[in-house]
Amino acid sequence: MSTWLYLLFLCARLLGVSPPNEQQVKYPHLVWSLLLVICVWFFTLHRLVTMRFYKEVQTIQKLFYFAEYPANMLLTALFSLRIYRSEDFYKRLLLELERLKAQLFVNGDAIPHLYRGLRKQIMILFCLMLVFHSICALVDSAWLNFDLKLSFASNCAHQLPCAMINFSLLQYILIHRLLCLFYAELNRHLEELQRRPAAIELKLEELRLIGVALDDIQAKLLDRFEFALIVNFANSLLSFSYETFNTFRLLELAQLSDWVLYCYRSLWLLQHGSRVWLVLRANERIIEQKCQLRLVLNKLDASDARLERSINSFLLQLKSSHNQPLALCIELDTLALGGLGRCAACTKNWLLTFGWLLLWLIRAVSSRLRDVAAQAGAETSLLAIRLTVNRRLHITERLLWLFVLVGSVFAVYMLSELQIARYVNSPTVISVDRDYRGWNGSLPAVTLCYYDHIDSFKANELIQDMWNVSIIDEDYFYIMDFLYAVVNATASNYAELAKFASDERFDQVDLYEIIQTINRPFEQVISSFDADFEVNVEMVMTERGCCYAINSPMSRMLGKKEVDYDQLPQPLTCQFGKQQCFIRMDLYESTGVLDVHSPYEVSASEANIISLQKSDEITASFKVLETVKSLCLARCRAIMALEMCNCVPFFYPFVQGPSCNPAGFECLLDFKWPIWALHICKCPSTCTEIEYTMQTVKKSSWGMKGNEETAGIDMATSSFRWDLIPPKVRFRRDVVFSFEDLIVSFGGALALFVGISVMGLVQMGYVIIFNILLDIIKLLRFIHTLYLRARYRRRATKPESPVYSKDNISRAETAEIPLFEYVN
Repeated sequence: MSTWLYLLFLCARLLGVSPPNEQQVKYPHLVWSLLLVICVWFFTLHRLVTMRFYKEVQTIQKLFYFAEYPANMLLTALFSLRIYRSEDFYKRLLLELERLKAQLFVNGDAIPHLYRGLRKQIMILFCLMLVFHSICALVDSAWLNFDLKLSFASNCAHQLPCAMINFSLLQYILIHRLLCLFYAELNRHLEELQRRPAAIELKLEELRLIGVALDDIQAKLLDRFEFALIVNFANSLLSFSYETFNTFRLLELAQLSDWVLYCYRSLWLLQHGSRVWLVLRANERIIEQKCQLRLVLNKLDASDARLERSINSFLLQLKSSHNQPLALCIELDTLALGGLGRCAACTKNWLLTFGWLLLWLIRAVSSRLRDVAAQAGAETSLLAIRLTVNRRLHITERLLWLFVLVGSVFAVYMLSELQIARYVNSPTVISVDRDYRGWNGSLPAVTLCYYDHIDSFKANELIQDMWNVSIIDEDYFYIMDFLYAVVNATASNYAELAKFASDERFDQVDLYEIIQTINRPFEQVISSFDADFEVNVEMVMTERGCCYAINSPMSRMLGKKEVDYDQLPQPLTCQFGKQQCFIRMDLYESTGVLDVHSPYEVSASEANIISLQKSDEITASFKVLETVKSLCLARCRAIMALEMCNCVPFFYPFVQGPSCNPAGFECLLDFKWPIWALHICKCPSTCTEIEYTMQTVKKSSWGMKGNEETAGIDMATSSFRWDLIPPKVRFRRDVVFSFEDLIVSFGGALALFVGISVMGLVQMGYVIIFNILLDIIKLLRFIHTLYLRARYRRRATKPESPVYSKDNISRAETAEIPLFEYVN
């Protein structure tokens, strides 16, 4: 034993956690220990400052990881500079142990037996400690690519403090192991007293004093180590939790490239778990010996009162010191920690009972599953299921059919996953169509907005009827300015209208109805290549004010009335191969702006416009492209105006909500509507995507010098003709994998690999649901039966209440009752 003990204390002294043997090296050893502590503290602090994680981790993980460093710094200082720095304490402890050894181990064969048991444990723990720290140092260096400088700093911050703490705890564990052997020898002496009762009282008192001395040594050791043990327990438990989480995290993410890190985590997990377990296990062994000591005392035969008092005194002492002495109000043993009770046999019985119940439950569930699978296979005529659960077949054949069934289901799953990915990612195909001669297309729609919107005669009548103001009144021109501001307002320019916000006379006025009343009528002539087709003309309210839409059936959507989509007129269409697709509009005494757009869209404020003046003749050719989403954008801007100022501008009569008065337009002006709304509104693409881009424009003037030359002449003053350049190539999107194709692919895969149809799946689901409901009903019946039995037992065991007679007992009857006899 001396060799292994010498090596153990040599390593502990080199690490500064064990006092030196000789007095001459006391102070040099103290300096060496101080240097080691400074080294640990310096590299640990350097690690804390310069630590960088190579992957993103959560804050709680960083907290758990960094908590180990200050605990290591504190523990190394405690073990090196305080706990093992009391020469007098360890001398007294050694003398006390030698005295107890001389009293207990009287027999010459007992001491070698003691040393032999202790030698084996010292050798195992010492070798494990050296191998473990060597592997940890190697793995740490491998993680740092064997860089000498980085490896030295990392080992000083990790391996050095861990080795100091581990060798300190190893000495504490060995002392407790020695105490445990002393308690075992004490139990052996008590058993000999039972066989040799001569002079039992004196020997029993002597053994009781030895037990008191052993308890006192254990209490002194714990008093010296208690703070360090609690810090170590908390540090190891925290680190154990963190390393467990990281280990399972590495396994979950399957980061096989970080195998060095995985090995390092596993070693650290083993270290912290072993620290906690060995300390608690050492204390638990002493408790087990104390339990055995009480058992032996209870078996002693108390022949007289003096012996009985001695035994009772011994038992009272053991009762007061039965539990492990508290370290900061905590019991440091595995039985108290685990809460499994003091009796290992009871724990074993509970575990066996739980295992038997778990095994019975697994067997019952597996048997029930086999029955349900056999029934489902019979109902669905699925051969693989029936053969898999057929117990008359050999196990090899059943495993073969099970493998076939699982492989088929896996194949169905893989094919179905591919088909779903195809349906989600590429259900359509885009192809180029060049057969343009047979194509039919819609001609572009045109929205005409006059420069002079107002009809003066209608405006005079409106002022007279609504405000009772004539041309000779002072407010006439003020109100006329208001009407001009209303009819000329657009979504991008309504500042003039906002100037009338303070006038209360205009608060309750419906601006949309005013515009409808005083707007100029459409008196133009529309002609097209198809003389039999009547081109549709609608008065619409757009974001540029009140305008007229030509060949635009979607313009009816901009009104207040609900529209039946089936009754919308169709736009003028043309076969592109004829190359005669045009519409002509002749204007009389009118000028304005023109917006060419898709017949399935409406005019937008941001669209490109064409100015049409008097004596202009414009011929424009347009080419088909993709459409804009002006109707969706207009609705989005209207909803934003409603949310900002609780009113809807009169440009959007199709949106429900209170109409904006001049004060509402002033509110919108403060919000700078709709400038920022243009960047927020996002609309999806429509099903019919058509846009017309201007290819050629031919503009000519008829040479009229002024309006006075044409006054009173019923003739066109300007003309606009737009035609369509037929496209030669177009893209066509065809659905190549629809939802129906997806369902068919599922059915084909199931039929090919599993041999089952929809009816088979329904039958299988019916069988499974039916059996589940049947089992639930059986379980409820069983619980109800147990309840009735328990209720019946409670009634059967309930004591009957005494029944008192309603008739009064007479004095004569009571007189015959015999007298009581008092028995001493």
